[in-house]
Amino acid sequence: MAGPARFARTLAAFVSLAAGRPRLVLLGVALSLATSVFLAVDRLEYRTQRNDLLNAEKECQKRWQKYLDAFGDDDDMVVVAEGDDAARMKAALDEVAARVKARPDLFDRVFHRVDLRGIHDRAILFLPADQLEEIRGRVDRMGPLLGSFAKLSWSMLSVETLLAQGERALVAKAEGRDTPEDRDLLLQLPAVMQSAAATIREPNAYRNPWAVAGPRTADRDGEKQLAEPQYFFTEDGRLAMLLCRPKKAGQSYTPAKEANEAMRAILADVNPTFPELKLGLTGLPVLETDEMVQSDADTMRASWLAMLGVAVLYFVVYRGVRYPALTLASLATGTVWALGWATITVGHLNILSATFAVMLIGMGDYGVLWVARFDESRRNGRTIEDAMRETAERAGPSILTAACSTALAFFATMLADFQAVSELGWIAGCGVLFCAAACFTVMPATLALFHSDPARGGLPQLRLHQPSASTGRPKFTLALGAALLLACGGLASNLKYDHNLLNLQPRGMDSVSWEQKLIERGGGMTWDAMSVARDREEALAFKARYEAVPEVGRIVEVASLIPSDQASKLTAVAAIHAKLAN
Repeated sequence: MAGPARFARTLAAFVSLAAGRPRLVLLGVALSLATSVFLAVDRLEYRTQRNDLLNAEKECQKRWQKYLDAFGDDDDMVVVAEGDDAARMKAALDEVAARVKARPDLFDRVFHRVDLRGIHDRAILFLPADQLEEIRGRVDRMGPLLGSFAKLSWSMLSVETLLAQGERALVAKAEGRDTPEDRDLLLQLPAVMQSAAATIREPNAYRNPWAVAGPRTADRDGEKQLAEPQYFFTEDGRLAMLLCRPKKAGQSYTPAKEANEAMRAILADVNPTFPELKLGLTGLPVLETDEMVQSDADTMRASWLAMLGVAVLYFVVYRGVRYPALTLASLATGTVWALGWATITVGHLNILSATFAVMLIGMGDYGVLWVARFDESRRNGRTIEDAMRETAERAGPSILTAACSTALAFFATMLADFQAVSELGWIAGCGVLFCAAACFTVMPATLALFHSDPARGGLPQLRLHQPSASTGRPKFTLALGAALLLACGGLASNLKYDHNLLNLQPRGMDSVSWEQKLIERGGGMTWDAMSVARDREEALAFKARYEAVPEVGRIVEVASLIPSDQASKLTAVAAIHAKLAN
């Protein structure tokens, strides 16, 4: 018992020191509070991105940071147009894009269509080398139509002559003496006939039937990707998208808030022009901004409600104002100290650690135990000094033990690999200790200055009652507790881990609703993984491997825009060009 007694006496000596110089202690507390507030306002950062929740030393985070260093921030806002008229959806996105480009102060990139018309005249380079050589041979065999007698040959070309030549080619094929020219004609003839028939029915619908690569591309449908801008539609054609990167405001708690508000104003202005469409806004910057705005409001509301609830409870129990005020002052002091300590040691708050104040309000109110014991000693006739010492000796060790055990529980979460949880554990654990420290400094000093007569404003008199049912029937109570434990354990086995971060958002939030639509209809078009390749071949190899994975819904790569073996193809292309120059 010597150890605990010595520890209690040490606490009593410390408390007596604080109570003996209350003004000096409170002055020091006021200076420390001012310093904590100044540090928090001046240096504390708010990290709002989901990447900030993870450990920067993880390999996936290192790879992501390397990607950002090379390519920049790739978090895009997504404007979604929903409707049935593709032309109107394109027009609406064009209008939004024009208005976004007029705000370079808030947006630095807009991307709502792919325009490959610039490489349309180079499309032949994308064909395989063997097919390119086949085209070269076909052009060579078309010498009569392309040589010095081309005008005369074209003037003699008609449907009748083509059919006659076709008949001759079929006879030659049946007799086994057909030539490459005959095979070319038979391959091309159906496309010519189809084009002629369609033109007779509708002259304005004429489509060129001649294609050097063969009739498979004679209708030119494949050329639309190079001849017309391509917009981003979901497979069902009901949703079209525009991507836009906002300019973020430094270390703001909501760095993209101004851009979000501007974009929503643009959509509200454009939507009346297209009443048959629905225009919405989502994407990671929008989700994070909405999340932080809602989280900030909810955290502030929860903190004040928690403080108000505790205050009302104290007023009801204490039946006075002085003790509740002193208890809340002690709790607030510990919370502000924790904020300053977080600024010094961590330097920032994330989405999770920003909630530490609410936790401290519920767990750091050790002043309740202090004033209850102090008031009891005063009612028993002790002087203020004796009551303070008796409180420190009897309640002090319990308060400190409770604070240390709670803090250790929080500190244990620092072993987690999830950085957000680790930071929350450190800040909340230290905050609990700071609340206990405030109890041993602020409470004795304020009680020494503003103590009240125990007959007025103290705690209500407590009376002992007969043993309750739980203490009178211990076996029944234990059996009931065991049954409840087994029942709760069985129910707990049905718990499942929900990894979807969208479910953390408030129900009905507009940006979440649009994101869910994109995920359901577009296969998660705004949620993706990225791979960086050293060259074209490695990128196409990645694509082939990803296509074999069932969980991969869609693959986008730019390697296909780079022709393979381009240098070797140029000779064949030059020969074809020379034949077709006139």
